Amino acid sequence: MPIIGKILLFEVSTTDKGNETKLYKVAISKGKASFVQKEYTGTNSLEKWKYSLAFLFITGNQVVTKPYTHDDLSIKRILENKDLYCDITTTNEESRQTISFVRREIPDELLGQLKKNQIPLITLFIGKKDNYSIKERIELFWKKEMGFRIVRKSPEKFNMLCKSLYHRLQLPVLIMFFLLLLGNYFVNSHFRQENAAMNTSINIKQKSDNIRQKEDEKFSRLLKLYRQAPDYSLASVADRIASYVPQNLTLTTLSIFPLVSGSNHSNRRKKDVELVNKVIIIKGWSDIPGSITLFTQFLSKDNMFDKVEVISLSRRKDENLFDFELQLTLSKK
Repeated sequence: MPIIGKILLFEVSTTDKGNETKLYKVAISKGKASFVQKEYTGTNSLEKWKYSLAFLFITGNQVVTKPYTHDDLSIKRILENKDLYCDITTTNEESRQTISFVRREIPDELLGQLKKNQIPLITLFIGKKDNYSIKERIELFWKKEMGFRIVRKSPEKFNMLCKSLYHRLQLPVLIMFFLLLLGNYFVNSHFRQENAAMNTSINIKQKSDNIRQKEDEKFSRLLKLYRQAPDYSLASVADRIASYVPQNLTLTTLSIFPLVSGSNHSNRRKKDVELVNKVIIIKGWSDIPGSITLFTQFLSKDNMFDKVEVISLSRRKDENLFDFELQLTLSKK
């Protein structure tokens, strides 16, 4: 029953010094249970879990477990004792069963607080933790006792689930009705303003077409500038530079014939750009300044480059690394 969602599991471990309680959220999907532990600060923190369904698992050294047989008189007395909570467990071998029991006074305080905070208890599990899988017990119980057909025939379980679902869905249903009313208002407003929206759409399309046209013009202008650039083999230039890079030096930028704004020229519009022919910008870093010097010397000795300038050389703050920028000017062919 996925609509139920997540269920609480209170695990009470009994000791000679007192009880320790842990809280889990149990999600059951396709017959499999998964657990997520939640913070539990005592019974005073149960208010926020109001109307949630819950399991209770009692374990620890105050729990007594013994083999169960139908004709054992001691077992019969245990089951008839109103001061005890009992739980009969069937192992994988159907012929073998065990009965676990604990004094009622141990979980009574927690059970009273669950009832006070309107947290319905689905069932109570009792057993030793070392030979007792609460995960398997919950999955088995859910399969056998919480199927829709079974719950439908049990007035107690049916009323418990309906009450929990009612309080859980009460707020979402109110929100849904509010959203429906709000949506109806916006739909009506949309129809009243349909003509205005259509005009707005046309204006947006016109602006989009204008922007696309300007971008196409800009692209054509840049393409023309690149075609006007000198007939250098960019691949050979890049390979030549790469061959001079020392081992402990890293390049981050290689810009051949960079584009710059033409706004500094009086005869150009601010949005125009121009191609800087024969210029190459190199940026990178190294942990040894001498590697940068060596790289610069290699480039200066190459006849392909007419001029090699160090634009900047700086040390990074709090790091033993040096950033640099070089500007190369290609020689005339």
